[in-house]
Amino acid sequence: MDNNLKKLLLGAAVIGGLGSAYYLTMVKPTERSEILEKNVAETKAEIEAKDAETNPEAAQDAPVVDAPVSQSKEPVAEESKLDATVPTEDYTDKSVAAVIEDLNKNITIAEVKKTADLLPRQMREVPFQTMYPILLRQAVDMVILEHNAVKEGFDKKSDIQNTIQDRKRAILVASFLEKEVDEKISDDVLLKKYDEVKKMIPQDEKEIEIAHVLLKTEAEAKKLIKDIESGKTTFEKALEKSLDEKTKKTGGKIGFLKRMEVAPELFEKIGATKDDNVVAEPLSFGKMGSSVLRVLSKRPLTVPKFDEIKGELKKAMMPELSQEIIKKIKADADVKLFALDGSAIPERSEEELKKSLETDTPSAVDASKMDAKFVCGKFKGGEITLADLRVAYDGLPEMLRILPFEKMYELVLIKVMNERVLSFSAEKAGLAKDAKVQEKIAAESRMVMQDAYLKARAETLITETDLKTDYERIKKNLADKNEMEYRLRHIMSATEAEAKSVLTQLKSGKSFDELVEGSIDDATKANKGELGYVRKRYLPKDYQDVITKAVKGTLVNKVIKIADGKFSVMRLEDKRAVTPPSFEQMKDQIKSGLVAKKAVEVLEQSRSSMKISYQNLKGLPTASELEVMFKKINAQMSEVLKSGKMPEMPGM
Repeated sequence: MDNNLKKLLLGAAVIGGLGSAYYLTMVKPTERSEILEKNVAETKAEIEAKDAETNPEAAQDAPVVDAPVSQSKEPVAEESKLDATVPTEDYTDKSVAAVIEDLNKNITIAEVKKTADLLPRQMREVPFQTMYPILLRQAVDMVILEHNAVKEGFDKKSDIQNTIQDRKRAILVASFLEKEVDEKISDDVLLKKYDEVKKMIPQDEKEIEIAHVLLKTEAEAKKLIKDIESGKTTFEKALEKSLDEKTKKTGGKIGFLKRMEVAPELFEKIGATKDDNVVAEPLSFGKMGSSVLRVLSKRPLTVPKFDEIKGELKKAMMPELSQEIIKKIKADADVKLFALDGSAIPERSEEELKKSLETDTPSAVDASKMDAKFVCGKFKGGEITLADLRVAYDGLPEMLRILPFEKMYELVLIKVMNERVLSFSAEKAGLAKDAKVQEKIAAESRMVMQDAYLKARAETLITETDLKTDYERIKKNLADKNEMEYRLRHIMSATEAEAKSVLTQLKSGKSFDELVEGSIDDATKANKGELGYVRKRYLPKDYQDVITKAVKGTLVNKVIKIADGKFSVMRLEDKRAVTPPSFEQMKDQIKSGLVAKKAVEVLEQSRSSMKISYQNLKGLPTASELEVMFKKINAQMSEVLKSGKMPEMPGM
């Protein structure tokens, strides 16, 4: 698929302050970047093109600058005219992009570029000129936050220092594994993997050229499909209403689609559609809208050349080779693990460990009454105590901490042991003195400190009234009196034929509890196939009606095709109206959401307390253009903070 659809799917981040807030308040890089992947921005060039329609004289002098601006449809304000002095020399990494005068700090282009490392990987492909305003604002925010954090002693807090040590170990481990894997993976090894991948591609596999009309809602898209099929309108005429300004000028074309880029069921429907016809089902892009797809042509799948996917092949092999390396290093380090009762823990595979969470009975020993200095594991180079595991357990995602410490003990112990052994090996190999690794550690240390400062300051702005107001807003959105949820159990089979056989046996009187033992879904089999309560909107789309119309305590009278091409026989145990969770149940979750919003205010306050000047650089938005862009972004952010809703893409 070409870059048009990729950009539509990924978006080009133009949220400015909000982007900064999410970068710095979320602990994991992937979480920091999620908010950026939900929006598509107009470029400066597009705004100027629109202005040209109403002000051709001004357009003649305006340069084309591929830089993002706010999503407002209004003409650019007078302030956005070019500065009187426009530089003629090209910028370099040493060029000064901004000056924070109160701190006597110059921010260079090199420093601005480095902030791109915080972006999702796909967005790093977006041209620097396009991302420049966002990256520049991010670079400025980071300098100010670091200054404020150090000023208030955040760099000396013990919990922050502990987090920094954890991040340092993680960087050392990642760098060490990457180095070890690099030494193991030669071009010959990658070529062999490349040949294996090519053989896996079916000989008759095709890729499909498609065009689309992007509309605001799924209902609009479904209506358009019906109107085109009935002859009421044409795809070409519908293109005039498409919200995708870029593709509507080229017939809606978004390139060639491959099987792995959409849900399997949808790809089958697209593949079954004749050329020049629309697909019977729209493709949803969530808040960005839904697309009516038109099949233009089909061709045999083109296998990328070895050099084009060499990097991806290497990444694909990394997990497997990493496990081999970890196993060898642990053997060399003479690793010994101990259960809470002091007995030795035998080595177990990853699959066995996952299964143990479902089947193993937690230790009868109450860890909370044990000495924190109890040695849980040893290796050549150190030991791990119960206190170490407590810290690691507390750092797990909330979903995993639902399970008691005693249940998670072995998994946490192995995780900590792997980190310690590998970081010890990395130090031994001299990686801690490597300039690039040191740079990563220093950057991550600053980020940890900034995260902590921003979160702490944001929390001081949150009141009980804020929490309750946000709860009422959320509850109102959740309160659909007609929405139901359905408690389901299922038996999963690998093929449709096997699932039909299960359904036949159940209808003939076989016990569900007996047949569920043959389910291939290990995660639910141990609990009699229990899926819990599921809302209608989350059920497989093609089977929603047959599931919801089933009688409580009976089988769903149809085999259900689910993810990954598997099939399920389901039993409806109960149905009930959806009840919004209570304020107390949602309080922590609401607070987390408000921290991100209040962080925007903290950033704005921090910026406004400093005197910042932006420099004019050839090929980049000028100082006055940046000021206009920032004002529009701030205005957009005010709307976001008032409504609690993310801004939608242009035209929506």
